[in-house]
Amino acid sequence: MSDMIPSRRQFLGTTSALAAAAALSSRTYAADSNTIRIGLVGCGGRGSGAIGNALDADPHLQVVAVGDVFEHKVAAAADRFTKMDPKRVDLPLDKRFVGLDAYKNVIDNVDVVLLATPPGFRPLHIEYAVKQGKHVFAEKPVATDPVGVRRVLAACKEAEKKNLTVVSGLCYRYDAGKQDTIKRLHDGAIGDIRVVSSKYWSGTPWFRDAQPGWSGMQKQLNNWYFYVWLCGDQIAEQAVHSIDKCAWLMKDESPERVVASGGRAVRTDEKFAQIWDNMSVTYEYADGRLVHLGCRQWDGNGIYHTVEDRVIGAKGWANAQSHDIYPDGAEKWSWRRDKDDPRARNMYVEEHVQMYKAIRSNTTINNGSYMCNSTLMGIAGRMSAYAGKALKWEDVVNSKHDLTPADMSIDGPGSTMGVPVPGKYDIG
Repeated sequence: MSDMIPSRRQFLGTTSALAAAAALSSRTYAADSNTIRIGLVGCGGRGSGAIGNALDADPHLQVVAVGDVFEHKVAAAADRFTKMDPKRVDLPLDKRFVGLDAYKNVIDNVDVVLLATPPGFRPLHIEYAVKQGKHVFAEKPVATDPVGVRRVLAACKEAEKKNLTVVSGLCYRYDAGKQDTIKRLHDGAIGDIRVVSSKYWSGTPWFRDAQPGWSGMQKQLNNWYFYVWLCGDQIAEQAVHSIDKCAWLMKDESPERVVASGGRAVRTDEKFAQIWDNMSVTYEYADGRLVHLGCRQWDGNGIYHTVEDRVIGAKGWANAQSHDIYPDGAEKWSWRRDKDDPRARNMYVEEHVQMYKAIRSNTTINNGSYMCNSTLMGIAGRMSAYAGKALKWEDVVNSKHDLTPADMSIDGPGSTMGVPVPGKYDIG
């Protein structure tokens, strides 16, 4: 059993406020000027959104470095951020970094790094940030295979020792409606929770045509969503939000067994590379509780899209996504936003509010345990579906399954894996 990821019952975690042993050093927070220097690694849409959320969250931030593999993305992001707030964005050419090693230069120049590259790079980037003593905002998921999850969990444990804050992009944990609804359910509003049935049914994400002269790696980085080593498939990259809510409802206890299926029913063109367009997963718990998750990305006339989380308890049911609780024999309860509630901010902003509040108050937030657990649940579902096998949680926790391509150079071929076929796909 690996000592980096605990056993099924031990793999618990919620946002924790850990008192710092000493004030933050000038290396991580420029306390004398009241300014926190932030930087971004990964200049795509989510990274740009994260910078905007951060600037909305704290008036005393300064964006001082950005990095991406591609120069045009760095240039566009720098211009976009400068227009957002020219007084708080300072990005001269020597603070705009390009290449696979750009993350090092960004991290070395900031107090807080926002990590929004394709998830396959997240373990490497989190490890380096913690090594350098920097606070981290990490977009979801935090890895695409079990080996990567173990690396991230170990880095998050090291961050605790260094009193560094690690905040996850699993944003529902910072949503007031979800917080209040799930607290009521944990407090017994519908009795013991027995089953959670969750759906994440959406459409196909963006696709970019390859340009002449691109290497295999360049092609994959530009269309990272369709390569498993980079995105983890839709269950890990997108539906992890729903998985995280299910895990939260189950008090972040990990399942005992995972059984899944799926395939490519609609999105069959070879340009869509490796990932599937639908999956159905059952997470089985030792005490008989179940989580059912269905995710799909289908387009077409009349295709039904929805996100919902149906919670079945011993004494009623609830929809956690819509914040509605239906106790047996009692009046329905529904959460409604109170504009005077200090938590009434957009959840994407709220996670940054809490992050910089913790840094300024010399306390820490460490979301490492739950972000690793939820990520691994998504990976486990994908592995079970691809292999066509029922998997024990302990086997997934300790799996040596590693998706990293042998050649990680920008001119290399990238991943050479084909479309996964159950019965033939090797999970080790």
